[in-house]
Amino acid sequence: MKKILIFLLIFLGTSIAQAQNESGDSPLTSSLTIGVKITPPFIMETEAGGYTGLSIELWERIAKQLGISYKFKEYNFIELLEATENGQVDLSINPFSVTSEREEKMDFSQPFYVASLALAVATDQENSTYAFLKNFFSADFLKVVALLFIVIMIFGFLVWLAEKKHNEEFETGVKGLGHGIWWSAVTMTTVGYGDKSPRTLLGRVIGVIWMFTAVIIISSFTANIAATLTVKKIGLQIETVEDLKKISVGTVKKSSSAVFLNNHNVGFRAFKSTEEGVTALAFGKVKTFIYDEPILKHLIQENDLDSKIQLHENKFGTDYYSFSAPRNSRLLKQVNIALLKEIESPEWKKVLASYGLSQ
Repeated sequence: MKKILIFLLIFLGTSIAQAQNESGDSPLTSSLTIGVKITPPFIMETEAGGYTGLSIELWERIAKQLGISYKFKEYNFIELLEATENGQVDLSINPFSVTSEREEKMDFSQPFYVASLALAVATDQENSTYAFLKNFFSADFLKVVALLFIVIMIFGFLVWLAEKKHNEEFETGVKGLGHGIWWSAVTMTTVGYGDKSPRTLLGRVIGVIWMFTAVIIISSFTANIAATLTVKKIGLQIETVEDLKKISVGTVKKSSSAVFLNNHNVGFRAFKSTEEGVTALAFGKVKTFIYDEPILKHLIQENDLDSKIQLHENKFGTDYYSFSAPRNSRLLKQVNIALLKEIESPEWKKVLASYGLSQ
């Protein structure tokens, strides 16, 4: 009888433990393998060989809540994706973006950060004097100046026609035509020397029309000349995704930005890492490099690339950063609860700010 009772107790205990394991609510006693990839400011390597960053700090808080023991294992981007898909790691805390393709191959936690896709463009590094002289003698500048002279000559010619027989200041012949052009020029520039002035009714009507017309067109010409001669760092004119199809674009292979570009039929050059892509941008191998804004911003700032590379004002798409795990992971349910507690806490904004991020 005692043997039967002991057997029943053992069987009952085993069944309960198995049910707990299947429900995913059992305590995690074994050491977990946590996959990481250096992705500042989310995952960075310390001088002592450890790791720091937003994802690291968030995971450490979660692990403390759950009483989990773990060890980090570092991969590159592609290797970490494959390791997560194949179950070689229990959890990846790299800030992977949730995409439909990845959702088919792995499970994701609740998002802990929302980011936009940003465009990095190279800034103009030409010598200011050289750039000014080059722009001064450029075709665009010469076209603006030529058009300005044509307009002046037209109104000078009209005034001369109206005045040449009635005003000795606008005598007949080439010399009189020159006087008309002179009057047109000083009137347009509002200098108004008064040495030449129309006296006939028709000449004055033309003068009034010219005065009001000049006020309108001079501002436009001035703006065009200033824009042509201005030597400043101006980014590419990219307003919509369609504009990306007209230039060479780079991004990281298999990244969410690559998915975004593929979905919009934008051709791009794929790089193995963000660092490789930004280097290619700096050397003019691509016109723009598209990737997650916080990662690009940190990379530019930490490597003092502000004078060479800048982020375009326009942004595209939205990325939701989450932890990822192999399919049907029993770990994620517990991680999600602890993760939500952390990002809902008042301290979360301070944690973000400590890494130069905001939500």
